[in-house]
Amino acid sequence: MNKQWTRRQRGSFFLINFLTFALIFLLLGFIILQLLNRSAYQETDQSLTEMSRDEFSINQEVQRYQGNAPLEGPKNDQAVPPTSPSSNRFRSEEHTSELQSPMEI
Repeated sequence: MNKQWTRRQRGSFFLINFLTFALIFLLLGFIILQLLNRSAYQETDQSLTEMSRDEFSINQEVQRYQGNAPLEGPKNDQAVPPTSPSSNRFRSEEHTSELQSPMEI
């Protein structure tokens, strides 16, 4: 009888601990999701409020959408980044000829 009692007791303790652990993780997950949602909406609201104060960006967006090209690149009057070979930091042409030479055995 004593062994049955301890086995039954261990089973109930395991179930209670498991359910408590699951409940804690569900509550923590719910809290984290609420914080993420709230912070995301606050960031969006803040950026929209700041954009509404800047008339230049509003006019620029209106002009882009009226031109039926909302995703077009920089215009002629906007600065374009340099495309000269000296501005490329990741040039590898100098070393490729050494790597492409056949190996001698």
